[in-house]
Amino acid sequence: MNFKAIQHAFKQLNPREQLLLKLASGLALTCFTWLVLIEPAVTTLINANERKRELVKKVNEVNELAALLEKLDQSNTIIFDVPTDNLSQLNQLLAQHSLDSTATTNLVTADEIEIRFTESPVISVLKCVAEFEKMPNTQLTRIELNKSEAGQVTGQVNLRKTSGQIGG
Repeated sequence: MNFKAIQHAFKQLNPREQLLLKLASGLALTCFTWLVLIEPAVTTLINANERKRELVKKVNEVNELAALLEKLDQSNTIIFDVPTDNLSQLNQLLAQHSLDSTATTNLVTADEIEIRFTESPVISVLKCVAEFEKMPNTQLTRIELNKSEAGQVTGQVNLRKTSGQIGG
């Protein structure tokens, strides 16, 4: 059917049917416009602030990791102080960062824990070390990370009880 045939059929309808057809087509056009154009734009605007906060958080995390990587690149060793917790929690933390196969934990004395990394992914190691800050009653006494391959480090971290029980 071409446009002239549709126009002729429309003129054959009585005025009430023409009005109803105009209203129905207007409603259909309004619904289409809302569903295809307006509603997605409104949803995007509503969610934009939340997504912006998430992206800013990720950018800050990447910037922190980049700064640590730059330190490692410049000196081949990073040294700083951080707290820790007990041996089982450390093992869980290492597993969360997929380091359980490339890292080992040893209880050196009743007050000191040693973590050794062997060709571990540098980003996972740095994220894990950042998590040590959240663990109470311990202090990082030594951290030495050496580049072993591109994107990987080998080294050790020593943690010592500062007061009370480790992690308590």
